[in-house]
This record gives sequence, C-alpha cells and structure tokens, in this order.
Amino acid sequence: MSETQKCVEHFKSKSGYARIMASIHKQYCKYGEAKGNIVISEASAEKCDAANEIVNPKNPFVPPLVKFSVRDFEEGLRKTSFGNVDLRYIAEAYCGKKIFTKKEVSAATKEVKNAVFNRVEERNAECFCEKWLKEMVFRKSFGYKSIIREITASPNEAEEMLENVCKAINSRQNTEPVQLAVLSAEITGDSHYFDNTRIAGKLLLKGLACTAGMPKSKHAEEEKAIYAEFGIEPDNISSMTAAVGIRLYKSDKCEHPAFKIFADTGEICLIAMANLMDIRGADTDGKTVIAVENPMVFTALSGAAFKHGYGLICTSGQLKASGIKLLQMLATAGCKILYAGDFDPEGLQIADKILRRFSGYDVHAWHMSADDYNAIEKGDEITEARLNKLSSVQSAELASAVNSIRSERRAAYQELLVSQMIYDISHESLD
Repeated sequence: MSETQKCVEHFKSKSGYARIMASIHKQYCKYGEAKGNIVISEASAEKCDAANEIVNPKNPFVPPLVKFSVRDFEEGLRKTSFGNVDLRYIAEAYCGKKIFTKKEVSAATKEVKNAVFNRVEERNAECFCEKWLKEMVFRKSFGYKSIIREITASPNEAEEMLENVCKAINSRQNTEPVQLAVLSAEITGDSHYFDNTRIAGKLLLKGLACTAGMPKSKHAEEEKAIYAEFGIEPDNISSMTAAVGIRLYKSDKCEHPAFKIFADTGEICLIAMANLMDIRGADTDGKTVIAVENPMVFTALSGAAFKHGYGLICTSGQLKASGIKLLQMLATAGCKILYAGDFDPEGLQIADKILRRFSGYDVHAWHMSADDYNAIEKGDEITEARLNKLSSVQSAELASAVNSIRSERRAAYQELLVSQMIYDISHESLD
C-alpha cells in the first residue's frame, strides 16, 4: 500500500475528516494549489478532533467552529508520518475525483466547444446555413448562448441538435412549403422536435432570421413572418387575411376556382395560410392593391375598391403570415401596393416594416403624410414611452408624419380619412 493510500485509509477511519477533505478538494479546484480557508460552522467534536490532529493549533478547536487555512493543514501534514505525501493527491484519492482547476475546466470546455462548432461547420461548408453558423460564433448571438449551454451539458447531444437545425435550414432553400411538424418528423423522426417551445425550435427561428437578415423574433407575429419567409407553416388556420378582388394562381398557373368567384363578385373572403400552400402567384385586375390596418376601414372601402378594379387587403394590425405571403406575391406580380395605417407609434412602426420589407417593389404609404394627420381630429395623448417607439421608424415616406406626431403628441386614426379615401378610389387618383 502506498503512503498516499495509507494516509487516505487513516482519514477514512475517522468520520471527522469527511467534511474537511471535501472542503480541501473544493479549494484545490478553485485555486489549483494549497490555498484558501476551510470554515466549518456547527462542527462536531469529531471534526474538531480531526482538525486538531493535523493543524495542531495553539488553541485546540472546540465545537461549534473549525477554521483554518489549507496551507495550515498542508504544513501540519508534513509534521506527521505522512509528511512526504502531496495533499493534492490525498484529496483526489479520498474524494475519488481528480482535481481540475477552474482554468483547466474552462480550457477543456472551450476545446470541446470549438471542436463541436468546427465539425458542424466543416460538414456544412458552402451550405445555406453557413451564414448562421459563422455569424453565431463571430457575434456570440443568434442562439450562441443556448447551444453553448447544451454543449456544456452534453457535447454529443448538442452537436446532433446543431446538425439537425442546419439540416432544417438547408432544406429551406428553394423548396416547396412544408408544415413545421412535417419538417421536424422528416429530419428527426419527432414531429415536435422544432416546436418553438423547445431549444431546437428556438435555434431554428434564430438561424432562419439570421439567414434571411430579418429581426430576431420577439413576438408571435414576427415568428410567423420568419417561418413564412422560408415556407414553413406552424399553423395553417389561424393566420388569416381579409381580401377583396385578389386573384390567386395555383402551381399549374390556373386561377384558384373558389377564390375566382370571390374575385369576380367582389365579395370579402378570408385567406388562410392553408389556402396558400399550393398558390404560386397573386394578382388583381387593376394592378393596384390597397392594404389597410383597420377592419372597419377595410369594410368601408371594399365596395369602391372592387367597382374600380382595385384589390383590397386588411392586415388587422400586425401583418399575419398569410398577409406577408400575399403582399409578396402581389409585389412580385408588379402590382402597386398602397398601405394605410393609424397615426400612432404602433401604426407607423407597422407601415415602416412593410415599406422596408418591400423596398425593392412599388410599395408606398397612402394617406399617411403630415397633411393627412393635420387634417383630422386628434385622439388621446401619447405617452413618452410610446413616443420613443417612433425612433425606430426609418422610412422617408413617413418622416413628416413622425415629426407631426412628435410635435402634437396625440394619435389620430385612419377611420377619419375614409371619406377622402373613397373619393380618391372613385376618382382613380391613387398617388
């Protein structure tokens, strides 16, 4: 039996050493040397006797407190028959755990993390997900903290998760729309794998947002917008957009027969993402589409819009996924799109998002100028917190309205412009 083992057996023969040795092991892990203090409150007589045997203080320890430095214990050990044994080895053998300093653990963890990222990046070089992988590591963002926690807990499982997210992102390049559950099942065998309540689902959303250069998802509608950008359908039913005079074309370039009837008659229809799964294009007879925020305004304009050959869409506040896809198809078809919203910070933010999202198309604000704002009665005063939201509005078309609202500090609503809107539609002066 080695001297180290003899010392360990001696300490284990006395119950008072258990807490002491565990504390010494912890201090070695913290400092990497015989450093730090051992403090045991409510110490029993056995613990006091054990400490007294090695430390040999001037005043023997008595219950309920034992306090000494690891260095004191090391020096005391040298004066015993075990004086040639390294305290670090004794602590490791006693506790049955090798001592790794925090620095050593950090270095080893960093090496594992780098190895995981390097392997995943190598397997996905020049793939659709490559931008996300590089941005995530470089910026320490887009899900970096989440995957690091997973790597720390289980490197192999984390690497598999990262690879599955990459497969999902790669599958979204120039492909047909797919339901989120189907995508999950096809890649992992688990239809709930990419649910947005799971880590993998959150990583997928962040990865898709990064790949598309879209804002990180903070709200349900933003999540739907990210999914819609890549043809992923988390929910085919609840995302609905009201429309008049919109023609939908199927993958075989034939007009959808059901929606053709609505377009021909001018009746209001509700278009869900489920209806758009096989739709490859949208258009309107007059090549102009009016999009409004408010359902009441939409209803009031529907008759005049249809009579004069204009398409009409209601966003009902924030754009739904179905609304985004419709506007994208209409803009791609060369339609002129005019958006009208409320004169409040939230309304201008929605308008700004639409104008910036479709900046390369013929998309404009409509009846959202300072002149329009000044022409109608003002509503409630806007709080400072809400006014601060106007700083995020970047579109030049909305600048005059932003300045007027900041000056007046009051909201105004598009319902009061309905008469002017109907007049413009009827006289076909939609500039």
